Amino acid sequence: MHVRSILPVLTGLAAGCAGGAAPGAPVPGAPAFSYVVPEPATLTYERADTSVLTMEITGMGSMAIDVTLRTVAALGFEPGQAGGVQVRVNVTELEGNVANAMAGTQRVSQTPGPALLQVSASGDVDVLEKPTLPTELAQVVGGESLYRDYFLQLPAEDVRQGAGWVDTVSVTEDTDGMRSTSETIIRSVWARDTTVAGQSLRVVESTVDITARVEGSSQGTRIEQQLAGNGTAVTLWDPRRHVVVARQERAEMSGTMALPDMGMSGMPVSMRTRSYMVLRPAG
Repeated sequence: MHVRSILPVLTGLAAGCAGGAAPGAPVPGAPAFSYVVPEPATLTYERADTSVLTMEITGMGSMAIDVTLRTVAALGFEPGQAGGVQVRVNVTELEGNVANAMAGTQRVSQTPGPALLQVSASGDVDVLEKPTLPTELAQVVGGESLYRDYFLQLPAEDVRQGAGWVDTVSVTEDTDGMRSTSETIIRSVWARDTTVAGQSLRVVESTVDITARVEGSSQGTRIEQQLAGNGTAVTLWDPRRHVVVARQERAEMSGTMALPDMGMSGMPVSMRTRSYMVLRPAG
């Protein structure tokens, strides 16, 4: 689906939240595309993420692993370093499911502790503190993405409508004997403006190219996996409050998986992901 066709979905979501919080005055001297401490300084977001990983296993056919995750998180902003902000992300609600035909459905409803992030004015995220997640929770939430995905990569300077910018985000994580590395190239453009509940919002359309690698041992079994693919995103950005109001993302990747200890290699794998995020009304 082209990103333009999903804007009505975001607009419908935003209409329910934009009217709940009065927009603050623009921050003097701050570019409209920049992170500053918003008013109010605590924001609550709701996210819904789904992913389907399909593996082709020799002699067994295909097996799909479905992961769904719903989270609610409170983000508390305060002034940070070099013009950015520090943000404490406290996940207050979390419901997740991992399902496949062989192992059935695993449900997770526990919430992790808060994380502390340094976010630059242009949206670069540095995780300063994070909790150690139990294994069953880490398998569902995907590590640091639980905290990083609330932020938008912004241009490093003022841009005009129609202008674009490019960012590269590289992340490496070690969790329970597994190491994951990913590189995401994000190409964004301020496509146009829209009005929701009387507020003018900027529509940012993005395309992404993703490469990812996972390797290590899980429950005594060596796992190696490589994926590459692309995706799209549409974000509604409030230039007065300097916050994301809503975002919808989708991506598709493919690659190979190997289980060397079991003599299995070159197994084709594919992954499809979808994500929806919306700012809840204040109060």
